[in-house]
Amino acid sequence: MEENLKTAAQNGDMNMLYTLLGEDPYVLDRIDDIPFVDTPLHVAACFGHVQGREGKTPLHYVVEQGDVDLLTEFLSACPQSIQDVTIQNETALYIAVKNDKVNALDFLLGGLRQACYQGSDIQERKIINWKDDEGNTVLHVATAMNQPKAVRLLLSSNIEVNVKNSMGLTALDISDPNNGQVRET
Repeated sequence: MEENLKTAAQNGDMNMLYTLLGEDPYVLDRIDDIPFVDTPLHVAACFGHVQGREGKTPLHYVVEQGDVDLLTEFLSACPQSIQDVTIQNETALYIAVKNDKVNALDFLLGGLRQACYQGSDIQERKIINWKDDEGNTVLHVATAMNQPKAVRLLLSSNIEVNVKNSMGLTALDISDPNNGQVRET
């Protein structure tokens, strides 16, 4: 791929892209000759510049569908996309819980645990304990949505259980008031 096109995709620079298209209107027509992972769309997605409605990235849409095979391929090609957040400041973990995709949540947590690079343990704790716009962690959301399987998965990870949301509540505070636990369904 032309270096300028790649730079525009990496930086999410739409002005540069339109300038390049003005100089060579057929530059994108030649993309079919380029290997899959090097197209401007894939480069832009890998650098977090492809977001749709609600600020969702392709990773968020894959998690929403719960397609673990596609999720595997996507994260292999673009592992840093696990850090992408929506406009509500939600990670892919939130999307999995909100859509009751326990297999996707399990896969994402496993991938975070198995990451083997410098600083990966810090990234794991950061993503697992991420707070959305309301100050909720994904554990708050799983508890509020009465998802015991998701709660168990999260409790087996590095999640901090005593984190308070913007209303001063922990995940336990918002669980079933009758027994202090998430109800089994």
